[in-house]
Amino acid sequence: MEPSTPQNSWDKDDDKPEPQLPPIDDTQIWRLVFTKAKTNYDLNTNSRLAYIGHDILNQIVSTYTFNKFPHFNIDELQSMKEVIITNDNLIKWCETYNLLKILESISATKINKYKQSSTIVDLFEAYIGGVYINQGFPTVQKWIIGLLELIKDEAEFLMLNQESYSVIDEIKLAKEELYKIINPTFKPNYEVLEMTIPPSLPYFKVGCIVKDKIIGEGEGRNKKTASSKAAFQVLRKKSLKYEKNSNESIEKIIDLIEISPVFNKINHPKIVKPNNKTNHDQEK
Repeated sequence: MEPSTPQNSWDKDDDKPEPQLPPIDDTQIWRLVFTKAKTNYDLNTNSRLAYIGHDILNQIVSTYTFNKFPHFNIDELQSMKEVIITNDNLIKWCETYNLLKILESISATKINKYKQSSTIVDLFEAYIGGVYINQGFPTVQKWIIGLLELIKDEAEFLMLNQESYSVIDEIKLAKEELYKIINPTFKPNYEVLEMTIPPSLPYFKVGCIVKDKIIGEGEGRNKKTASSKAAFQVLRKKSLKYEKNSNESIEKIIDLIEISPVFNKINHPKIVKPNNKTNHDQEK
């Protein structure tokens, strides 16, 4: 099998595709990337490439988080890196670019991603190492930063709230879930309450509006994330769950409407400077 650039298998949220996988033109390097090591003493395998790829990945993530989150202290930067560089993420990226399928085809064996996660992680890091040797650091850096841009909002939320990845999935579906629960009695709308303008870092606070009342708020680097968090806050605040013909959920929303502040469109959105906010005020 000759060197090639596998195609992306799926697109991320917001219809943003993953960055194109840099090709490895050198046949010898390409073959090494997809040659599994049986022991630490094997030289003609991907172990040495994985070794250098591991360090390069850490360097890129460290530099990226340092520049992207100037309000983070050293502990938060370290936590952010740990949230980003996980087996789950590296395995997901391997699958995204079909690297795992190529490895299985070459080795003629099926790889169990749950039992052989280290093999897949080594593969992704080896590909990083291969691109570095073949094309140089700038090419690797541009590629990895493209991937980091797609997950930075989720990673930041996860780090600041110390939640599980299952919660991230719940937040993504929160607007749909809330709509199912309260429709057709109520129809939630989402309005920007606060925001920044360039050249400030992007920041949005969005309110979940029902009957002209702000029943939930959420913050994020884009309006979609912030509105999902606003809906999620409502679901958690009242422990709402979808049940057909549930009068209890509607009564909870009515109670919430009564005690919530009025939304005045004339006064929103307010222009804010997020750098004046404390670290943990930016994510609730």
